[in-house]
Amino acid sequence: MGFNLKNTVDFADVLLGHAKRYPRMTPQDAVKLIYQATFGVGHMLAEESIVRARIDEEMRTMLPADVPVTENIGGGFMRFHMNGTSIERMTDLADLVAALFLEAGTHSTGTDEQFSARLDILRKLTADGAFSFGTDELEAYLADYLADGLRAVSHSETYRAAYHPAYRVVSRDLTILLPLLDDIRDRSDSVILVIDGFCASGKSTLASRLAKIFGARLIHMDDFFLPPSKRTPERFAEPGGNVDYERFYDEVVCHLADDVLTYGVFDCSEMAVTHNAVLPKTPVTIIEGAYALHPHFGNYADIRAFMETDEAEQKRRIRERDGEEMLEMFESRWIPFERKYEAAYGVRESCAYRIRT
Repeated sequence: MGFNLKNTVDFADVLLGHAKRYPRMTPQDAVKLIYQATFGVGHMLAEESIVRARIDEEMRTMLPADVPVTENIGGGFMRFHMNGTSIERMTDLADLVAALFLEAGTHSTGTDEQFSARLDILRKLTADGAFSFGTDELEAYLADYLADGLRAVSHSETYRAAYHPAYRVVSRDLTILLPLLDDIRDRSDSVILVIDGFCASGKSTLASRLAKIFGARLIHMDDFFLPPSKRTPERFAEPGGNVDYERFYDEVVCHLADDVLTYGVFDCSEMAVTHNAVLPKTPVTIIEGAYALHPHFGNYADIRAFMETDEAEQKRRIRERDGEEMLEMFESRWIPFERKYEAAYGVRESCAYRIRT
């Protein structure tokens, strides 16, 4: 199953899509959309139990609506319409939607300048006749709104009466990956998720976010960097040879069922194992990093995922993260090693989930 997490939608298209789907939206509803797309929902964060209770309460009173389950609102966010699916399905997803909403609240991606730029797009589209309201009505609303500073607003009564909104704002990329999240949740009594892939594809970031959502222990393949004693021409000639797969197998794979997992962490600045990671057993275990699906480990993963990005984006991320000098090292050494490993063992094709960022 393949997923493309690239977000190339233009915000004008977001507004036009909403104008078409919700013709009775008012300037207030347009401003709410822009605020959510710019600043997310951090202002609405509460304790998990409260968030979950509010979803339960809303599910008991929400009315059916002709809306998609998920709807892109720009800025890396989506609306998850709880009344866009059956009550049975929503009951099944309620815990996950609550977790996704809380996760989205940790992201504050926008600025006042972005908000203002999106208001200008709204103004232009309004002048072009895209909305049922006109420029005079929009500017009258904005004059009052901006006088009090940028802030979240509720939907208008007109919008509520027409469309019965019952949604939560969630992160777009994780929502696209809902089949993967569903799979983890369905097996969450005991599941090992392994995320392999090429460097700078987002493996560590995704793994950390999933670990927070599921309360998982997280293991990084970077902790098993190949030590100097094993750095021979013969070893580097092996597909996947530039990781300490022997130590990973002995210290991790053989002990995943232990109540407490303890393994050595390799420190690249010291070029040695300098300390131990001690991880109590959790229902969900996530292992991320290149070579995490090396055949030396056997078929130990319950769920296999592979991540990649296009070459230009990969180089941009490495340059931004590590600098120009390290990019040259990646291009000449680490990237060819990873591609040789993937090609030799067909790692990408062996994964149920293939993710492009």
